Amino acid sequence: MRDLLKVTHEFTPSASDNLYQVHVTIENIGAADVASLRYRRTFDWDVDPTAFSEFVTIGGTAGATAVIGATDDGFCSSNPYSGCGTIVSGSSGDFVDSGPADHGANFDFDFGALAVGATFEFDIFYGAAFTESAAFSALAAVGAEVYSFGQALGDEKGGNGSTFIFAFKGVGGTPVGQVPEPAALALFGLGVIGLGAARRRRKA
Repeated sequence: MRDLLKVTHEFTPSASDNLYQVHVTIENIGAADVASLRYRRTFDWDVDPTAFSEFVTIGGTAGATAVIGATDDGFCSSNPYSGCGTIVSGSSGDFVDSGPADHGANFDFDFGALAVGATFEFDIFYGAAFTESAAFSALAAVGAEVYSFGQALGDEKGGNGSTFIFAFKGVGGTPVGQVPEPAALALFGLGVIGLGAARRRRKA
């Protein structure tokens, strides 16, 4: 927004050969604090060789505190204060292999208050991998928290061609490949219980 916010995108290679990294800096250059800093990214996948008919996945949004909306509608207005529905019924929040359809992804973020002169920074990643498994490995390598996959018709599992990737880091989520803290504690507890049971069996 002119005279209110300065948005800078810095493009660089990332820790994964499959992804480019875009470091985003939003600075309040206005004369008043911003009460609610909104940001939207929307895009249409159009995955070859079946452009206009692909499968879409969105993940990581449920645990990301800055995400206030995510859908498969890649044709929404870029205005973060406008509404955005779904193209395939049920394709909002986190979902897997929605489609096939001509759709994409839309992410809405609320980064909270931004005082005059202050900045907010986060990262975007985009690229592709030959398989879905390799795509998840790429996300883990860069510490991405929220993501979308686009895959061609007939290859919704991403094992026979390419999985296209768009992802975010620094948006209040848990990095892909890491267990969220409550679940990690539960797993630790199970491990302790298992260890205790094993010791009792040895004593018996």
